[in-house]
Amino acid sequence: MGIGPIRRLAGASAIMAVTVAVSATALVGGMAPAMAAESAPGTIACGGACFSLYSRQLGPGVTMNAFIAGDNGLGGKVGRKVNMHPATDYRPNGDFIPTLAGHVFQFCGTSSQDFYSPTSYVCTSEGSYWVFEANWAPQGTTTDLCVGVPGTGAAGQNVTLRPCGVSKSTLWITDSAHSFGADCRVPGNFCPWISGTTPDFKTPLVLTVDTSTRSPVYQLKIEPESLLGDGHAVSTQEFAFYWGSVR
Repeated sequence: MGIGPIRRLAGASAIMAVTVAVSATALVGGMAPAMAAESAPGTIACGGACFSLYSRQLGPGVTMNAFIAGDNGLGGKVGRKVNMHPATDYRPNGDFIPTLAGHVFQFCGTSSQDFYSPTSYVCTSEGSYWVFEANWAPQGTTTDLCVGVPGTGAAGQNVTLRPCGVSKSTLWITDSAHSFGADCRVPGNFCPWISGTTPDFKTPLVLTVDTSTRSPVYQLKIEPESLLGDGHAVSTQEFAFYWGSVR
């Protein structure tokens, strides 16, 4: 799959990103029509452009959500928490559009604009992994807010809305090595999402559902990846997605 034209975004730590959001067909590399029709996310207005991220722990009926009072797609700002919420067709707070940033190796180098050393573990062992941002897009209208973490990565940090395209805090690396189905770009295939802020990729910090939180419930955090004996992550750290509106 081609990732299209790439440009450097302005910012203290510039990142490589595609100039437009990735379409459903491009992201999954041509998924089967049956899979596209079988499942769906977000509001009807967002349609097939939006994807719904869900966890193996909670199932496809509970999807990623910007925790903002009113559930009307208004009031988004940096620092708003991101959690998991029962999915519906009319909740714009749950609308997200994925933007493909490229492969890990494209972020490896020795210049000030490169995030990772070419000799680092992530560059030498995970260079082919895909890198994404998830743009909050109520009713299908993209914003300058993406899913990420503040500052440098640390275990237990809350996942919140962050400025898109200016630092690695909004980058997510799909951990293909520990996925169910091998290709994290295909709907229904579970895999861990590694935070781009991870300081040591031998023990990566990954997206995690905290089932103990109450305000909001199911707060998303980053925690050290925890692998089971079969090589897969625990169910709170395995995520899949589907396209379209909720059935």
